[in-house]
Amino acid sequence: HAERAAGGLNSTGRAVQQAFEPIIHRLWATGSATLHAAPGAGKTLFSAAVFRCLYDRALATRLVIFVPNVNLVDQTVESYARIGIHLDHKPRDGVIEHPETVGLVVCYQSLSDAAAEAHAARMAREPTLVIFDEVHHLAERDHSAWGRFVAAMVGDVANGPPENAAAVFNMTGTLFRSAKSQRISTVRYKRVDDNKWEAIPDWSVTTAELVG
Repeated sequence: HAERAAGGLNSTGRAVQQAFEPIIHRLWATGSATLHAAPGAGKTLFSAAVFRCLYDRALATRLVIFVPNVNLVDQTVESYARIGIHLDHKPRDGVIEHPETVGLVVCYQSLSDAAAEAHAARMAREPTLVIFDEVHHLAERDHSAWGRFVAAMVGDVANGPPENAAAVFNMTGTLFRSAKSQRISTVRYKRVDDNKWEAIPDWSVTTAELVG
């Protein structure tokens, strides 16, 4: 199923297919992975294929996706439905999905101390893949609380595998640098200078590759 899903990407999306095995391997080996892919690469359908691969192997039987805005909630639900993955876009209390779905999609804005605690508790009960779409938003100064909630929910990959979640998958179209105080706990970094850290993707698809 996952191979068919990845194979169903359009001509621009095929550039990201090469990331499939490295990303799956990274998730299996460490519990977390980051895909950097330019807009138009097909990240959403790619992430659906990643979940399907883990689901078919019973490595993750539930999915939680965080996106930056409400428009992306509906788009994500529609994209996943294309390969038979049904998600709840209006979960009860922002945390509990409908029993006839395999997970939920919510905005980063829905996060709070209470929500992070509730998500963590549910993840701990059922193997859950957590996807952070456009994860670079968690490093923005105006959204520093979101990063804190995420760290409380799934821990810090610098200290080992994710907490509570079976695996964490980050996606971004913007390879970013952050001040040390703005580190995203689910992303690996390399040090640039005393105060700057640059995110390390496990696979990168550039605009030039898509144009090609």
